[in-house]
Amino acid sequence: MAPSSEHAASYRQEALDLLGDIDVATLELEKDESNQELVNRLFRAFHTIKGSGAMFGFDEVASFAHHVETTLDCVRSGRVRVTN
Repeated sequence: MAPSSEHAASYRQEALDLLGDIDVATLELEKDESNQELVNRLFRAFHTIKGSGAMFGFDEVASFAHHVETTLDCVRSGRVRVTN
């Protein structure tokens, strides 16, 4: 089911806001690779993009965000290290 233009616009705005936060958090993480709060912030942003994307029919975006979320979960659990 395709999202209505109103839902699509709301999702796009939310995603743009989250992408701005992702950008800031990623730049901050480059300076402090051990900062778990930044990793959690990134995880939550991608989790929201994934969930909202799936809910509104943006399946490809949701799929991509799922892969990033999975990688960030590996960082959170210590299986993958942050490096720049």
